[in-house]
Amino acid sequence: MSWRIPLYFLIGLHLILLFLTKFTLWPEMVVYPYLLNHGFLLYQDLINPYPPLFTVFLSSFTSFFGYTPIAMRILTYMVIVAIDILIFNFSMQFFKNRKAAIFNTLFFVLFSIPFGVNGLWFDLFQTPFILASIYFLVSAKKPRNFPIALGLFTIAFFIKQQTIWILPVYGFYAFRYYQLFKKDFGKIILQSAAAVVILTLANLGLVMAFGTYPEFISWTVIFPFFKAKDLPGYILLPTLSQVLLIAVLLISFVPSVIKHKSNIGIYATAVLLLPFAYPRFDYFHLVPFVAVLSLLASSNFKGPALRGLPQGRSLFLLFFIPVIIFSLKQYKADLGFKTRFFEPEIYQAAQQISQKTKPADLLYLQNSPDQLLVLSGRLPVKPWADEFPWYLEYENTQKKVQEAVENGKPDFVVSYPYAQGTKFQLGAYQPVMIASYIEKNYKVISKISGNLFLKEKLANE
Repeated sequence: MSWRIPLYFLIGLHLILLFLTKFTLWPEMVVYPYLLNHGFLLYQDLINPYPPLFTVFLSSFTSFFGYTPIAMRILTYMVIVAIDILIFNFSMQFFKNRKAAIFNTLFFVLFSIPFGVNGLWFDLFQTPFILASIYFLVSAKKPRNFPIALGLFTIAFFIKQQTIWILPVYGFYAFRYYQLFKKDFGKIILQSAAAVVILTLANLGLVMAFGTYPEFISWTVIFPFFKAKDLPGYILLPTLSQVLLIAVLLISFVPSVIKHKSNIGIYATAVLLLPFAYPRFDYFHLVPFVAVLSLLASSNFKGPALRGLPQGRSLFLLFFIPVIIFSLKQYKADLGFKTRFFEPEIYQAAQQISQKTKPADLLYLQNSPDQLLVLSGRLPVKPWADEFPWYLEYENTQKKVQEAVENGKPDFVVSYPYAQGTKFQLGAYQPVMIASYIEKNYKVISKISGNLFLKEKLANE
């Protein structure tokens, strides 16, 4: 039990740092389950380009605990603590050294927050499954480890499709398992196939329950893998400074594989996790990358990994200095117990909507925060989609939404003025058919908060 005391301390430190810094609750994390729990069919009524597993889980979670930032914050912290525990225990198994486990976990505790771990999104939720999968894959101690690793990979895939980027690692280790367990390799393949098929059927069963299989294929297969990259506004590449930051971080970890060839698999996996931030770059997409890289921290920055290398420890620590500077700046910027996207003015606007509309009134949010639906307890017309150009310009989605607005005749529109910018820039993008209809058939009746306006349907409508 005594060896766990440092783990408890590290978890406590992580929770303190999380409480002291900004929590990001992405609006989709409450809007998706809210609409699902109010009769919206996934992929047909609720436009969602992600596999069903996490959204369905959130719908169950919010049914019991509500849609409040506090409930979502607690859920997020539970996932982060699970990652801490996995890093600590896997490090103990890999290195048989408590100091290594402490150092690796401390690395994640300190540097995960600057990389956006303090926020609820698909990437965070799939990280424990990716970590566990990589552990079973790389350890290769028993024949059953490969099927377990592939099963965990499948679960992560049905949280978010980007896991496909690390599939080459599984191909490489399949050959490794073949070398180690030639007699049992046929059995390993059968068990692996069974795990993948069973978990895939279970997830597809969720889709079949909604009866939206064609829409599921369109939004989670065709859209992300074949169409999204060509849709306006979708690609958001990293800046030069962001590229350089990731590059120096990777270079600083080179010693972990120079002296310890057994670390190559983990390092290669970390590299393949970098495309998780494509096509819309943001640091929080790199949480799985930071978690896997943390497993190498002890062998990278201390111990024999640096002995005998040119210039020794100082050469590679020099590359890590920009990461430290970046992290300190992020801590300073994020200091304070606050929730992004759920600021006081958002609650004020939701209160105004609740006062000026009836519970049965339908809303359309024109360039407005989606979380207002949840906070005001109101529903939109079906289908609902974020006013993102890559959603509304995909196939005939905008036409479907425009027809829903015209036929459903929402009683009110919550509108935020479009910004000046390029045609498909977020905030400036105007879905022409929808915006034109609202302009002709709705009038402003009040200002509800800041630049948010409430529009009411004209009498002749």
